[in-house]
Amino acid sequence: MNILQINYNDIIGGRFNGRGLNEYFRCLGHDAQQCVWVKDGNDQYTWRLSQKLNLLIRALCNIFVCLTEKVLSIQSLLYPWPILLFYDKRFHRSDIVHYHLLHNGYFSLLAMPKLTSLKPSIWTIHDPWLMTGHCVYPYSCKRWKDGCGECPDLKTFMPMRFDNTRYMFESKKNILEKSRVDIVVASRFMLEMAQKSPIFAKHRIHYIPFGVDTGIFKRMDSTSLRTKYNIGQNNLVISFRETDYEYKGLTYIKEVLHRLSLDDYAAPITLMTVNQRGLLKEFKDKYQIIELGIVTDEAVMAEFYNCSDIFLMPSTAEAFGMMAIEAMACGKPVVAFEGTSLPDVVYSPAGGICVPMKDSDALYAAIDRLLKDQAECKAIGNEAYRLSRIHYNFEDHAKKMLDLYEDVIARHYEQAPA
Repeated sequence: MNILQINYNDIIGGRFNGRGLNEYFRCLGHDAQQCVWVKDGNDQYTWRLSQKLNLLIRALCNIFVCLTEKVLSIQSLLYPWPILLFYDKRFHRSDIVHYHLLHNGYFSLLAMPKLTSLKPSIWTIHDPWLMTGHCVYPYSCKRWKDGCGECPDLKTFMPMRFDNTRYMFESKKNILEKSRVDIVVASRFMLEMAQKSPIFAKHRIHYIPFGVDTGIFKRMDSTSLRTKYNIGQNNLVISFRETDYEYKGLTYIKEVLHRLSLDDYAAPITLMTVNQRGLLKEFKDKYQIIELGIVTDEAVMAEFYNCSDIFLMPSTAEAFGMMAIEAMACGKPVVAFEGTSLPDVVYSPAGGICVPMKDSDALYAAIDRLLKDQAECKAIGNEAYRLSRIHYNFEDHAKKMLDLYEDVIARHYEQAPA
């Protein structure tokens, strides 16, 4: 089978945006390639959309389109780059095209009806943006169910200058109605949203959870790892994603870190983070802080989790939660908020503890409890490990995708116009 993945970036999010799938598919003998807007890696099977254009010209053109869309308060409608796929032999050689993140400022949705008529197509929806008038996460707003308009918050990501949400909603709906594409979601949270969305009313929706490589994300010798990262063997290690993205929950983590009293615990506390650096300066005199920054090496991520006692993920919005299942696969309990995909993903309370949304007191109580009760902490971690092997094995995820590819290909040509 000739498989083409289309995504914004080849490295960031590679564990779930097609790169990992392609590596596995090639091991099975398939011809699997990836087309991206930003190519950071050196994979010979990954190519950059508009790779024949001068990078400066490409950048200037994209800046102009981006500014135009901001002025008009529209999103992902004017970018010309998908046109290049119509003239690319690699696109035309493909048996199936699997789309991922398309709203990162490089792809026009207007191309989807034509592209999906030419090739059997799947679109993995990584967040709810396609179901709304502008925002990536609607939070408690329910206007996405009946067409948006009169938006209560135009500033939330992705922002608009003026309220054009009704137009964007109707544009997405019209485009999807003309597109022959199967929709894939990774969580029951997203499945329920997609089933209620007028935009997907005429589409097949498939629930296929992401998976992790359990040969990499596994239990490891924490003694040697803590020595490697200069962490005391008896230290209590709290790990989390250090980022200032509005919905990733760092504000609530900080509130808890201010409240924790080191005198209440049997050992010092270490904070270990990935992603950004420098956002925890206010705690440098209270905790040992180890910031790994952006990590793209899965082996290093596995070490990160295995150094930890608990993993915090108090996102106020989350469509799946890849880091949660990675932590589970390493035998670590996850602490998160309710009201997102995470309670179902971690099988709370079995594989993690979920507390009411934005409740700092409840979040503090859960973290305090696990730090003081190592027996409970380990018991939840053991169950998380077991559940990860049942529900989040990467090979199972890939095989389900292959089965879906075959089904979509068969239906595409059965239903092709005479």
